[in-house]
Amino acid sequence: MSLGTVRHDRQDLELPELMASDPDGFLEEIAVDYGVSTLEVVRHLPEDRRVIAGGDHLEPVLKDIATWGDVLFIVQTNSIVAGMSIPFPDFFQAEGNYHFFGEGFGGHLKDDACTHIAFIERTFQKRRSLSVHFFDGAGEPIFKIFISRDKDGNLKEDQLAHFDRLKSSLN
Repeated sequence: MSLGTVRHDRQDLELPELMASDPDGFLEEIAVDYGVSTLEVVRHLPEDRRVIAGGDHLEPVLKDIATWGDVLFIVQTNSIVAGMSIPFPDFFQAEGNYHFFGEGFGGHLKDDACTHIAFIERTFQKRRSLSVHFFDGAGEPIFKIFISRDKDGNLKEDQLAHFDRLKSSLN
């Protein structure tokens, strides 16, 4: 997998050593390079850069994120990274799914699909990045939500506070 990210020289580094060096690029690409799941790559981030919670926290985490205003919602496959800046939509649970409904956003997520949620702080494309990743049973991301930036490119302070508070409540 290569989506044109800045590559870090990974040839002689063990995964824990690489992740401690704060490599740039997609976590998914690092996972492919090392033959592990993306969740395993996240587990090798320094402890102060990640909090991993169980998928049983999905509903309260999503309800909290829905109060943050516009966030960057990302879905990534081997061929595309697609994102939109939106308020995370309202949802309800019925018939084995979470049903999302919002302006310009709708969909369904199987209620048992998310097994882990990771709060991640790292450098991405040479800028500080904070995100929440939702993982499936294979340890691969279902989707990701990133803290938005203001017009000057800075992370939004109010969302940083929400992120830190929610992360701390799960730690």
